[in-house]
Amino acid sequence: MSHPTCREELWNTKKLEIQNRFLRDNVNILVYFEQFQYIGDAIAREKQIKAASRGLKII
Repeated sequence: MSHPTCREELWNTKKLEIQNRFLRDNVNILVYFEQFQYIGDAIAREKQIKAASRGLKII
């Protein structure tokens, strides 16, 4: 287990990253997000979502 101060610092850093992304991408509302332990799982899920949305656009 990490030290409480380290956890708080990590959380603050993550929160700042999210806020910066909202500002950069001009996002007003976060509708949905998922967290993954491994980057490969996240990439596979993103590809799955994009493939499904492409399929909906074709119809």
